[in-house]
Amino acid sequence: MEPRAISTAFWGFIGPMTASRSLKIVVVSSVGILGLVLLVFFMGWIEKEDIDSLRALAVVPGIPLAAAILSEMTLRDGITHRTLLYPLLGPVPRPVLAIVRTLATGSLLAIFSAVALLFLHVLSGRGWNELGQEAAAALLGSLTYVSIFGLIHLISKRGFIICIALYGIFDHAIGMLPFAMSSIAPSHHLRFLGAAEETFGIPVVIDMPDPTLPGSILFLTATIAIAISATAVIFSRKSLAELC
Repeated sequence: MEPRAISTAFWGFIGPMTASRSLKIVVVSSVGILGLVLLVFFMGWIEKEDIDSLRALAVVPGIPLAAAILSEMTLRDGITHRTLLYPLLGPVPRPVLAIVRTLATGSLLAIFSAVALLFLHVLSGRGWNELGQEAAAALLGSLTYVSIFGLIHLISKRGFIICIALYGIFDHAIGMLPFAMSSIAPSHHLRFLGAAEETFGIPVVIDMPDPTLPGSILFLTATIAIAISATAVIFSRKSLAELC
């Protein structure tokens, strides 16, 4: 990809992004929730241990749910509101548009997630040893779910409903199982990276391999690459009438 094409695709995405309904929902919700947590913390109505539990929830299901909302921005907003016509007729190839817009959306969510996790990390009084791993969780988790959900939004106008159903019925449920099968779910690896490990309480003793840092990073990175590649291919093959 040429640097000029990447720059054109990026700056062409940043402008309309600020008016996106999805971005407004995520920003207002995040600020409101964090503000409420800060208030109840200083009022003494919540303990540091509870803050740590909230930090875990911010990782899973926080990042996937935010991605389900925000990933609409990647391409679906441009299709729905007919703002993709100019970029499509410009000098930037469609695959570059899809890849850059997906990575930009994922990076934006990663910034929100990292700030929220750092905020809750400080309030919980945890040490700083896991901060780097949590930053990796925010980045890889955001890119993974924005890539997957962005692809779903591209394929279907009811992308948000499908994303929530896919996450709740498949990804989250399988990722919580105390079996080796859970390793096929992105949430399983995100939960490990974000130090938010938890499984369903099944009264069976099962000897299953623990996830590893390199293994989880590799799994999420491969998922991002596959989802973004599929998005670029499908986006490039859609007719202009479908997109604009």
